[in-house]
Amino acid sequence: ITFIESSKVSCYEDLNSSSRKQQVAYARQMLMYLLRTEYNIPLQIIGDNIGSRDHATVVHAVDKIAKSIKSDELIKKDYENLLKNLNN
Repeated sequence: ITFIESSKVSCYEDLNSSSRKQQVAYARQMLMYLLRTEYNIPLQIIGDNIGSRDHATVVHAVDKIAKSIKSDELIKKDYENLLKNLNN
């Protein structure tokens, strides 16, 4: 919830929308990465449940966040905070 609030993504509808606003897209990609890496949910299921996106879109999001976590300390902290909030 804190991650969502800090990203100014107000609700599930934002994540499920076709919006390309940076804040919404970033939160959506982070969610896709989380679902794939932490819960091993199949790409097609993730895509189907987040705005009816193609599995290739999910692959792109997962790859992008994975690379960003390695190269950008702020994104890494965002992800760590997201996991921490989910586990509390």
